[in-house]
Amino acid sequence: MRRHSMRNRKMISVFLAIALAGLIGIFAVAVIFGNHPFNYSVNHVITISGRAVDINEFIGEDEDMSDVTVAFAYPGRIDFSTPGRHDVELMLTRGNNSLNTMTGMYVLGVVDYLQFELADANSVTPEPIDFLTNAHAVSLPVAPIFLEEIPDISTLEVGEHPIYISVDGVDFSSKIIIADTTPPTVKLAIPTIAMGEAISVEDFIENVYDASPIAYIGFVEEPYVFASGPQTVEIALEDIFGNRAVYEATFNVLSNDIPPTITGVRNLEVVRGSAVMFRQGVSAQDAFGRTIEFTVDSSNVNTNVNGRYTVVYAAEDAQGLRTEVSAFVYVINVDPAVVHERVDAILATILREDMTQLEETRAIFTWVIRNVNYAADIGRESVYEGAMQALNHRRGNCFIFYSISEVMLTRAGIPNMRIDRIPGTPTRHRWNLVNPDDMGWHHFDTVPTRARIDRFMFTNSQAVEFTAIMLRYTGMANFYTFDPTLYPEIVY
Repeated sequence: MRRHSMRNRKMISVFLAIALAGLIGIFAVAVIFGNHPFNYSVNHVITISGRAVDINEFIGEDEDMSDVTVAFAYPGRIDFSTPGRHDVELMLTRGNNSLNTMTGMYVLGVVDYLQFELADANSVTPEPIDFLTNAHAVSLPVAPIFLEEIPDISTLEVGEHPIYISVDGVDFSSKIIIADTTPPTVKLAIPTIAMGEAISVEDFIENVYDASPIAYIGFVEEPYVFASGPQTVEIALEDIFGNRAVYEATFNVLSNDIPPTITGVRNLEVVRGSAVMFRQGVSAQDAFGRTIEFTVDSSNVNTNVNGRYTVVYAAEDAQGLRTEVSAFVYVINVDPAVVHERVDAILATILREDMTQLEETRAIFTWVIRNVNYAADIGRESVYEGAMQALNHRRGNCFIFYSISEVMLTRAGIPNMRIDRIPGTPTRHRWNLVNPDDMGWHHFDTVPTRARIDRFMFTNSQAVEFTAIMLRYTGMANFYTFDPTLYPEIVY
């Protein structure tokens, strides 16, 4: 019984010793951490991408922290480049004691630039926060400010403009880019033209809208104006920054009822057995001045037999309008080269180099009326036969006078053409029109007459007067009447 009692007392003694040691340890911890606690405060830090943060920026301004050292516990390498929230573990140490605590670091991304379209500049006003990529995701207040007041966006020219901003005491720069990438727009008219009439791009343009000056407006392809009805054409516009737009425009073309014209057709004289150049000097144009093809029907011409033959020129335009013009081909024994040679010899004696065309015309008129006499019974069909008759026999009817005058005027380089009287009594009459020195077309008639009238370059009003005089003297009516639609305008 006594032995058991002794054993119990020993066990109680051990338990009390252990308990006392525990109390002493607790007291020692209480002394260390109770008498010297960490009274600390840490901050969340805001920075911008690429800017390293000093560790002291995480510590609050607490006097009790003056003997505390701070180090990064996690992560070992701080990421200052990736925008977003980063957890940071700080280790605070005082003496032999340390304590770890968590905080946060917010890395804000900086926008390299904000780009605005020139056309929209009046409707935008950028704010400082617009130059940070993730500021709206930060749980802390973020209030960036412009370090310099930015101008009204609408006043900025196309190009780059630097911007300076500060956030939480951190300064950074970005830029505003004003760009024009908007092509021009246009309000188009629908013009109406006559077929073949020229049309310009300005005929289509009512208004052009663009924030920048226009550098080019033109047709993609030239409009086709020779088909009637509604037609389309593409119009390209481009501003000074190369923004290009193409718009389809419509215009109306009125139908055409004017047939083509054939010019240069004349009576031809060819020496028997010679080839005839029917197309030389002849051309055809539609109502709009475009050259078109023409045909020549010379199937009735026999150059081996003297005589007068009819040749027909024809032209048809794209609308099927057709024109025909006839001329005579005279197959003769007279060689035009011989006539030219003889006429040139005469001109060399009556013309001088210092003469005007008017003076030359007068000299030719004088030579003809002095050297050729009238003979009513001598007639020829061709100009060269008539001229040769005048040169060889110095007599003939009105055709002979007309012929020698035409050859002489032509060889002298004086504009001239034949004019025919509308059939009257008792025979036809023909004479010349001349236009020396571009004085206007005048009548020119070298045929002799008993009436005292000056037939050198007389006007239309004089032709009417002379017709009345000729009726009294010769009994011939309509002596100088003609169809004015067949000739150029004659001086009145």
